[in-house]
Amino acid sequence: MSTLYKITDELRELQAMCDADYLCADDIEDTMVSLKWEFDKKIEACLQVRQSQLNEVINIDAEIERLTKLKKVPQGNAEWLGHYIKNNMVSRKLDKLDAGLFKLTLRKPTRKLGELNEALIPATYFIEVPATRKLDKRKLLSDAKTFDVLGATVIDSERSLTIK
Repeated sequence: MSTLYKITDELRELQAMCDADYLCADDIEDTMVSLKWEFDKKIEACLQVRQSQLNEVINIDAEIERLTKLKKVPQGNAEWLGHYIKNNMVSRKLDKLDAGLFKLTLRKPTRKLGELNEALIPATYFIEVPATRKLDKRKLLSDAKTFDVLGATVIDSERSLTIK
């Protein structure tokens, strides 16, 4: 069987021959019918392959969804184990631990801004953006670590576990 492109070219050539009166329509009717039948079959085959490809996409999407759900269990277990290890290290007051293949370190908590009341914070901590006013949290945190700033509190973040 020829390619769809070749069949289309042959049909065009036959139509041109008929239009130019090289051959009469009766002489090429059988060829036209045969080529049209071949063309229709080729289109049908292309559509079947297309449908097969679309079904494959649907199956891949379903597999991605299944694997995403499957991934949640070990991911949750790993997170739980990390918190479990961290909590036990904190309760034993261990900052570092050499566990054979792994080295565990509990980092000190970083300072971060807690609740803010922007109405009480001095204007020097705001950045003027055209038509808006934005709080410069880095500057505010830096100063709030050093001295009290009205409207801002500084809190310690939670300790985090580093596993190497």
